[in-house]
Amino acid sequence: PVAAAGLLQQRPFRMLCYTRFFSRMAQNAINFALVLLIVDETGEAFMSSLLVMALVVPTTIAGIAAGAAADAFPKRLIIFLGNLLRVLVCVLFARDGGSVASLFTVAVVLSTLSPFPANAEGALQPQIVERDDLAICRHRAPQPPEWCCRCRVERRCRRLGSARRAGSVSARVGASGRRSPSAGCHPRG
Repeated sequence: PVAAAGLLQQRPFRMLCYTRFFSRMAQNAINFALVLLIVDETGEAFMSSLLVMALVVPTTIAGIAAGAAADAFPKRLIIFLGNLLRVLVCVLFARDGGSVASLFTVAVVLSTLSPFPANAEGALQPQIVERDDLAICRHRAPQPPEWCCRCRVERRCRRLGSARRAGSVSARVGASGRRSPSAGCHPRG
């Protein structure tokens, strides 16, 4: 596998990283500015709490539809249109002014739009990165976790020595080839 720095040498992955970075930086800056504007406009901490809820709840709900859209439609188009719509909302807000109602409207609209490009960016990774490099790209271990059937404790394959794994497998499997329920910890399979 290519090192993480080597992934940045691949232009499609590098462009995706730039898109994600600048998109999320802009979204977080806008969210912070909206909170500051609502506190400045109303002077009430309660209103800033409501604004934070207006930023969080629509994102959570729209995330479900965004995941389905990322699977059903062209991902690059979703990324482009989602970011374009967010820019248009910001431009319209800058022209309109900053009443309390418009602050909440902008917060809800932006937080509804934000999961669409974010989910499409995540779904685009396997298309632009080699399969062997996906683990590096996603910062995850390449093997799925193993779970103990009794205590539901996660174990990673690489933490266990191969001799220990081989010994535990032979202890779990009896002469019939089936797992013994009394053989202690055994992985899902």
